[in-house]
Amino acid sequence: MQSEPHEPLFGKLRDVTARVKAALCDGDTEALERLALAHKSVMDKLNQAGLSTNADLIDLVKEISDEVREVVAEIGKRRDEIGRELVTLGKRKKVAYAYARNG
Repeated sequence: MQSEPHEPLFGKLRDVTARVKAALCDGDTEALERLALAHKSVMDKLNQAGLSTNADLIDLVKEISDEVREVVAEIGKRRDEIGRELVTLGKRKKVAYAYARNG
């Protein structure tokens, strides 16, 4: 049956997604790097497996898609927060440098 390679791969994708979510909560950048490679590996295998015609997998795919979107949104949120922190840090350094030069 064509769905046989897909279902375990979707399970792996769900597992990697859950681990990414946990690593985000923990701020574990090393784990995030490893999980990015694991995610790429699973996605490559899904691409190699091709499209599934098993309608029984539709709900599973929708659930996993929602989970992945949630994690991507969280990554975007964290990226924006870090960007704002870097801008603030840069401004503080400029002010400190200006006072040091004029002081």
